[in-house]
Amino acid sequence: MFHHEIVDVTKDELPFKLIIHKNTSATIPKHWHRSFELSFTIKGKIDSFIINGKEQTPVSGTILVVNPNEVHSISGTTKKGEDNVALSLLIPYSFMAEVISDFPYRFYHLPSKEKQSITQRHSYKQVQQAFHALFFCMEKPTDNIQLKIFSLVYEILYELSEHFSTISSVKNDLQQTDSNEFEWIDSVIIYIQQYFTSPLSVGELADAFHLTPSYFSRKFKKYMAMSVMDYITEIRLQEAFQKIIHTQKNIQAISDSCGFPNHKSLIQVFKKTYGLTPVQYRKKQISHK
Repeated sequence: MFHHEIVDVTKDELPFKLIIHKNTSATIPKHWHRSFELSFTIKGKIDSFIINGKEQTPVSGTILVVNPNEVHSISGTTKKGEDNVALSLLIPYSFMAEVISDFPYRFYHLPSKEKQSITQRHSYKQVQQAFHALFFCMEKPTDNIQLKIFSLVYEILYELSEHFSTISSVKNDLQQTDSNEFEWIDSVIIYIQQYFTSPLSVGELADAFHLTPSYFSRKFKKYMAMSVMDYITEIRLQEAFQKIIHTQKNIQAISDSCGFPNHKSLIQVFKKTYGLTPVQYRKKQISHK
């Protein structure tokens, strides 16, 4: 599992990443990265896309923007007979800063359709069309397709910068504005990733990072917008989810391997999140295959 996600494009032919997601059933826990990220739902839907604590359920035609260092998570399932397709565009911070001079102070926001001006609605349609064209380029590439991809990405960035962004006096780059804090939260998350299967406590985590439990808790919540114990539970749940749908291990074994205090705790959290018990969810997934 990756939480502070590193977007590496050095080995790619393009200076940004384009990723097509087709009929996937996966959950990506809360994470962040310096790259500028755009998500476009081409067909169907995404069950849950949370950005800075705000949950959305994107449907066909929805464009979502994730500014640098914004905490986000994604969850989606594909049932029998559904056709869910989405396209992700991830652009490194360095590229954005190079092509948009004031990018370090620029924040992007896409209001709901009813709150958009006439000009914004027209611009939104332009971006939708560009994303559809990008998808076509990736599905049916030609010898000179890179030129077309570049032109479409630049068009998207122009429309979003012109009509869906504002300039702030505060930088959008946590690594530059507060590098020590960035490294701190990164270290905490790596620690949790390494030891989430153990019975972690706030006190243990605070001791590991030489802070009082109360200060550690406040500091963690400041950057992750949730309590540290809720975050640990979420990490455990996402690990359990993968084992529930991809293995036939019993719930007790999965609960033990993922760090839950007991199987009842896993069942309670799972049902609260997915609306079914783990066994019910597993049976449902099998029946839809």
